[in-house]
Amino acid sequence: MSAININAFSGEVPRTSARHLGPTQATKALNARLDSGELRPWKAPLSVTALAKPGEIQSIYRWGAVAGDENSGFWFHWTTDVDVMRGQVKSDTIERTFFTGDGVPKMTYSGIATEGGSALYPNVDRPLGLPIPPSTTAAVLTGTIDPEANEADDKVTRGYAVTFVTSIGEEGPPSLISQTLDWLPGQTVDLSVIPTAPTGEWDITAKRIYRAATGASGTDLYFVAELPIATDTYSDSILDEALGDVLGTTDYYAPPDDMHSIGVLPIGIAFGFSKNQVCFSEPYLPHAWNPAYQIPTTHPIVGGGHFDNTVVAITEKNPYLLSGTDARTMVPYELNIQQGCMSKRSVVNSLQGVIYASPDGLFLIGPNGPMNLMEGFMLPEQWRELNPSSVLGVIFESKYFGFYDNGTEKGAFILDPKNANAGLTFIDVHATAAYADPLSDKLYLAIGSEVVAWNEGLPLNYYWVSKDYVSGGAMLFGAARALFASDGDLTFRFFVDGVERHYQSVNNDKAFRLPKKRGRVFKVSLEGNANISQVDIVESMSDFGGA
Repeated sequence: MSAININAFSGEVPRTSARHLGPTQATKALNARLDSGELRPWKAPLSVTALAKPGEIQSIYRWGAVAGDENSGFWFHWTTDVDVMRGQVKSDTIERTFFTGDGVPKMTYSGIATEGGSALYPNVDRPLGLPIPPSTTAAVLTGTIDPEANEADDKVTRGYAVTFVTSIGEEGPPSLISQTLDWLPGQTVDLSVIPTAPTGEWDITAKRIYRAATGASGTDLYFVAELPIATDTYSDSILDEALGDVLGTTDYYAPPDDMHSIGVLPIGIAFGFSKNQVCFSEPYLPHAWNPAYQIPTTHPIVGGGHFDNTVVAITEKNPYLLSGTDARTMVPYELNIQQGCMSKRSVVNSLQGVIYASPDGLFLIGPNGPMNLMEGFMLPEQWRELNPSSVLGVIFESKYFGFYDNGTEKGAFILDPKNANAGLTFIDVHATAAYADPLSDKLYLAIGSEVVAWNEGLPLNYYWVSKDYVSGGAMLFGAARALFASDGDLTFRFFVDGVERHYQSVNNDKAFRLPKKRGRVFKVSLEGNANISQVDIVESMSDFGGA
């Protein structure tokens, strides 16, 4: 070894000893952005806005934003772990937004989300789905039977059911059918005590009356009329041939109260998890959750996501895959790996699949099967030192940012799932919530009571430490240089056999001398904010063409 030439910079591989690392790999890579091959600094977060809710912010979401206008929109924020889903609803003009984790599953939309002038966004929301009308309708026959009516031929048995309808046109499941009556031509059915909306913020503005008719295929409910929610009487004189369509919302129930991790598949089916059950909605109707579509797992589900049209449900023990193109025919498949989810907040969707923190590392579940993304970088015991149960994950520029708190240190690790050669890097920035905004292509973080934009401020100071370069015998290095790719500051340190032998501030490409200290093990550390393309350490200045 006559020279040390570092012509590219990579991250850490903690599982490998300092002597056995590759020539570009680091024993420390803090605040260093290395995706270009150069040593560059990440930039500090830049303040965007203050958040109004007191307490630790655990979830943020930019709502009402306009593409191309970074200052548009409103910042929804919560002090609980909330998952947010933009509604995949036909002809949606009110930005229906659905979320779980803030009590029962909820939704909001333009017209109510910012209502009232408060900055505690969302200001108004309502429970997701609609309740079953709580009582049956009373029905009484009135009027005079047509003298020409034939009881044997003309008698029809009638019953009535009611559904609730919201101001945005969502319709829920029906009530129980009223007592039945034998109707004959000439008679009218007077309905009374028609159920009104229960208390709560349901946004129910109307109800629909349906008439029950029994045929060879069973009992169907046919539309009769729509009434304002406060109206509790109606006289039905509509003939059978004038009835409307058959009720299509028989199984459009609200989701379970404890459902979490809401998401949506490309085919419009929303999903979520309740205890050990995977729940599915009707396609493109995220207010309608048929209990018959629920599929159980053997252990409670901690969190999950999806790739393509496959849901990944990660239990306390292991993951499940549920695939299909119809909520009625989803097929479950249990992955036989003992890698449960350690942190619901670690779960993210990526281009490669669903990523989450497990006991042994950061796992990827995708089309190619399960993979421990940390296996090549950390031993399980090293991974556990980060406290995987604390990990908050977010994907930004194809990289996984994992914010952690191990009790003595807070920060984040950064891993590129598609580029294993890049290694691990770390930042000394810790966030309690994160949101990768698809409209602005920026990563927003909650730090304290503020939303900040990652990598938009002044350059951070990086700290990069090389591997241990070991020579076959004692040797001496007498000169060094760093090649700058930008202006900035750099502090160069040189270690010989574990002892710092040289410290120097560098601001240009000019070579400088090193003290004449022989040794066998050499290491370099670089601190600063300049872009560095290469570092060379040689035996003498003459190797650079100098004296």
